[in-house]
Amino acid sequence: MIAGIVVGAAAVLGIAGILVFAALSSSDSTSDQETSATGETSDSQGTTSSEVEGDFTMLPGCSVGEHSELERLVPDYRGEVEDVDTGGQEWWEGQHCSWDNVNSLGNGSYAFLTIMLNDPGERYHTSDDLEWYSQDYTTTEVSGLGEGAVSWYDSENQVGCVATYVANLSFASCYDKVNFGVSLPEEEAIQEAETLARATLEEIRRGDYQ
Repeated sequence: MIAGIVVGAAAVLGIAGILVFAALSSSDSTSDQETSATGETSDSQGTTSSEVEGDFTMLPGCSVGEHSELERLVPDYRGEVEDVDTGGQEWWEGQHCSWDNVNSLGNGSYAFLTIMLNDPGERYHTSDDLEWYSQDYTTTEVSGLGEGAVSWYDSENQVGCVATYVANLSFASCYDKVNFGVSLPEEEAIQEAETLARATLEEIRRGDYQ
């Protein structure tokens, strides 16, 4: 169960399968990046689109995840923020964000956001990041969310997740609600994660990050 396991934003890494850039330090930056996901992808949702144009010059912080949909799904939330360890590499940066309202019985809601920014022109592209987000899961394409979005369910940690990228920015949102040890059904958890992702992208679009 996710209750009792999720303590702080560091737990986002394990929950969402978002060890996104762990392989960068061992990869050869001069080789072609041909990363492929090991998960099996369904194409039932068709292509995606984006209302955001151009590269990003500033990392949107966790505040872009604190919108009305977060308040609806995780009312009276408590938030934590953790910077991503880039291993001293200066061409990318990111934050792990987590919010919950869990009570002493372990009942409550959890939301997670990991957001990454690559310098424009880097050979490791955000489309590769998307594959790293979801590499261990069977994914389904999500239409109308960024330049390429997928959803999946993490059955081990019982959270629904959605990841997408826009230009040189990528992010993943995950969600679950626990009631006396019982998590949301898979489809509902994924649907709410998508709701959070869409609201987050809208906040990014409204912000001055480009």
